[in-house]
Formats: sequence, C-alpha cells, structure tokens
Amino acid sequence: TRDPLILSLGWRRFQKISPYSIHDHNGLHRQLKYTPEHMHCTSLFWNPLTPRDKGLLAIQSISQVQVQF
Repeated sequence: TRDPLILSLGWRRFQKISPYSIHDHNGLHRQLKYTPEHMHCTSLFWNPLTPRDKGLLAIQSISQVQVQF
C-alpha cells in the first residue's frame, strides 16, 4: 500500500500515499498492510478544500507514452 495514487479532484491534481482500512465486525476501521484481492477497502486521505459536486479520479500509474495528464 505504499504505492502513490495520482488524484484529480475538481481542477486540482495531487499525489498521495494513503493508508487503507477495512471496517471490521466491531465497528472499527482496521488499517491494512496489504490491499485485499477479493474484498473492498477504504482509502483515507486529506485533500485541499474543494466545492461540492466535483468529481474524483484516482489513477495508480500513468503510462510512459502519455505526454500530458
């Protein structure tokens, strides 16, 4: 989970390394060391202040052939 994510939120773009967690049966969020293969998990990150109704796009990597993002 130490792979950086490239996030596009509204008109802002930034790179984050966010911790992943899973909601366990006790109602707590338990931090994960590895992302599960066949389960959903939650990613938590702080972002700049953004107006409502803006889209969020998360990309793990950009191809070397791509000139601009």
